[in-house]
Amino acid sequence: MGRLNAFRLAQRLEQRLVDSAVSEHYLRDADLQAAVRRTWEQDAPLMGDLWVESAISPLSSEWSLASLAEAGHFDQGLAQQLDRNKAMPSHWQLRSHQAEAILAAPVTDGEQPALVVTAGTGAGKTEAFLLPVLNHLWARPHHNQGVRALVLYPMNALVNDQLQRVEGWLRGQDQLSLCRFTSETPENAQSAKSKQLQLGQKHVRVTRRQARGLEDANGKTTATRLPVPDLLITIPATDPWCPPAVNSVRTANPPLLR
Repeated sequence: MGRLNAFRLAQRLEQRLVDSAVSEHYLRDADLQAAVRRTWEQDAPLMGDLWVESAISPLSSEWSLASLAEAGHFDQGLAQQLDRNKAMPSHWQLRSHQAEAILAAPVTDGEQPALVVTAGTGAGKTEAFLLPVLNHLWARPHHNQGVRALVLYPMNALVNDQLQRVEGWLRGQDQLSLCRFTSETPENAQSAKSKQLQLGQKHVRVTRRQARGLEDANGKTTATRLPVPDLLITIPATDPWCPPAVNSVRTANPPLLR
């Protein structure tokens, strides 16, 4: 695949904008039309100048998920799961901040470390926090002890993007489950079906009642409370629906991961 020439692309785009503008604002007088075209093509373009910013590639590490698993720093089953779904091929070299986060994350002497990751756009910050969290959860199967990890984002759009990513990572397994809990989350299976949301996935809780353990994967009400999701992706909202819904999970089932 050839490299994208941003400057040539900008020139072509600007030319098409000029052609479109001339066509949209048709002038009978040829001289006037030519003058308008020259104006739009020269000092007063219809498109702003390109913003060029240098980006330094993140440092690579000597570690991959396969080598971390072999050394006992990462769960072998999770590495195979991510490799199988092409989410993170196990032979890929991790970036240095990703590998360092995995190595620094394990609980020692009962203490869960607090990690702060700073990196540029596209450097893989999500993997730097998500891989250690999933590794911790995967290696310790739940016993219906409540939500074990809470991922907070400031906007629903970011929650939806994150849900799509994690859902793809964990597809095809039933060891870990997740749920998006926001104002967009339907209350029950009937509401989910009206929104054309897919039910029946073992690793995704689609409705609020599923998140509380009151419905099974197909939306059927159960007599006994089912396990709540391991991973809850939500926003720190102040909407009236949020505190009682989340508190009901927290009060009955305090999260293990803090």
